[in-house]
Amino acid sequence: MKTAKFNDAIVIEADTPSHRWLDIFGECQKYSLDNGFPTDDSSGDPTQFVSTVVEDGTGTSKVENAVTRGVSMLITTAANEYDGVNLQLKGEAFKLTANKPLYFGVKLKVSDATESDLLVGLAETDTALLSVATDHEADYGTSDVLGFLKVDSDKTVSTQSVVAGTVKSTADYDTDMVDDTFVTLEIYWDGSTVFFYGDGDLITSTNSSLPDGDLTPTINFRAGAGAAKTCSVAWLRCFQAN
Repeated sequence: MKTAKFNDAIVIEADTPSHRWLDIFGECQKYSLDNGFPTDDSSGDPTQFVSTVVEDGTGTSKVENAVTRGVSMLITTAANEYDGVNLQLKGEAFKLTANKPLYFGVKLKVSDATESDLLVGLAETDTALLSVATDHEADYGTSDVLGFLKVDSDKTVSTQSVVAGTVKSTADYDTDMVDDTFVTLEIYWDGSTVFFYGDGDLITSTNSSLPDGDLTPTINFRAGAGAAKTCSVAWLRCFQAN
């Protein structure tokens, strides 16, 4: 590990890959899911997040503190196609602002890399970022989004830079998702350009037509077929130097 100073913040960086931020201190915005999250005592629902569930099939679409070593959060869908959870951290504390570097990263795996939909990254608050029960595709409405998308029947992860509901740039990660196998997806904004990474490797970068809205860490996970699916999150971090 090493340290770096950005504006009035001190960042703990990984030695490899060098773009990965592990923690931040000082003048900053900060969220880290490493060791679970608070839940409501009666319902068990996560209290830090806006959670929108679809559960037409048997069972429950839910978000839980995981009990498996190396996993912090477990998302489970109910057993119908399109069942799942749209999960967003409360508030919109992050924004692509000139000269204010930002890091988002998540390490996760899904039980079925083919029959599932996944959107993860940063987005404006929107309870239905994926089509709820009609198509396996994004439904951004008028929202700004910066993240990664994988849709049913396809194991390919694609980057997403979305302004007011319109995809401005996208690129495919050349390594497909695999059932029950972790992948690390990361975004780094250096104050002028956005870089997207998959498992530490650069996928693409862009510095034009970028989202300018207030954003929050987001995971939307849904079943792509009539059986329960799971998404296991090892860690999720979002840091910005002010």
